[in-house]
Amino acid sequence: MPFIPRSSLVLLVLVWVAASAPVRAEVSATDRTLARSLFEEGRRFTQQGRHEDACPKFAESFRLDPASGTQINLAVCHEKVGLTATAWAEFNDALSRAREDRRADREKLARTRLAALEPVLSKLEVVVPAESRIGGLRVTLDGVEVREPAWGVSTPTDPGEHVVEATAHGRRPWTSRVVVGDVSDRQTIEVPVLELIPVAPAKKDVAPRQPVPASPLQDTGASQPALGWFLGGVGIVGLGAGAYFGIQAKSKWSDVEGACPDGRCPDDAARVANAGLQDEAARSGTISTVAFVAGAACLAAG
Repeated sequence: MPFIPRSSLVLLVLVWVAASAPVRAEVSATDRTLARSLFEEGRRFTQQGRHEDACPKFAESFRLDPASGTQINLAVCHEKVGLTATAWAEFNDALSRAREDRRADREKLARTRLAALEPVLSKLEVVVPAESRIGGLRVTLDGVEVREPAWGVSTPTDPGEHVVEATAHGRRPWTSRVVVGDVSDRQTIEVPVLELIPVAPAKKDVAPRQPVPASPLQDTGASQPALGWFLGGVGIVGLGAGAYFGIQAKSKWSDVEGACPDGRCPDDAARVANAGLQDEAARSGTISTVAFVAGAACLAAG
């Protein structure tokens, strides 16, 4: 297995037990040769005390050719760099492989290292109370999902800082950090009830307000002076017309009085002519009155 950094994941015992007796694929000669070269380089780094450099070499060698001897060296290397839980899981797996290979020497070595590690293992327990177990809840430790069967299980864990996260649809994500000590430490972290994410109310579509066209009489600007001059001119014309038709009306009434003084006409012909004059005088008077009123209104507006 690959080299695991100090902020490693929780190592579940059941995972390693399930992997303890894999069906071994046929290893090619090329892979076996490369695995042997990597193993020898890892041994050289170990003899020099360069365990941080040795672990990746053993891990890649084991990936290419999963031999129990390589895995024991990988477990010893991880134990040297402080990844006690990783080493413990690897020794468990190597023990099963040694039995399968009928290597009593390797089996004895694995048992000895397991007995030495078990008292000093640090453990972490991720607790999910009943009220926190909402639909779709996903809990991860260092990015790896911790499924429901592992909730509440105190599990061997490498020393260092670990990140626990919980997510669910429609809920605010939750994150917490926990530091696991080097020797025989026991840490518990509890996942709370995730907060609901408020749902914003849907916005109603509001039609934009249409501008109200200004009334011609309310227009402002350069058109107002022109309109004032126009209304003033119409007012003067109206007053002039009123005066003209007023004079005409007065003249017609004078003719009526001259043709039939005091309303007495000398004959029928004079009476007919007088009736026509009366109509013309009345019409002129009406026009004069209307013209005076309209002209005065226009002058006031202008």
